[in-house]
Amino acid sequence: MVRPPQRCPAGHPLAGGDRVLVGHQPCGCGGHTSWQCLACDAVTFGPSLDADCTVLAGPAAVRTI
Repeated sequence: MVRPPQRCPAGHPLAGGDRVLVGHQPCGCGGHTSWQCLACDAVTFGPSLDADCTVLAGPAAVRTI
């Protein structure tokens, strides 16, 4: 289980309502939970991104059959 951060990189508190947007970032390693601070838009990932991560930059391509 990934523990959510208490503060964003800029120091804003992330606990409580209307302070954070929680999401999921697909990656080649499986994925990362993301926390976006609504005060400054800083994003924190858990587990942290490393050099081997291949996060998707945008929506997935649409398959045609």
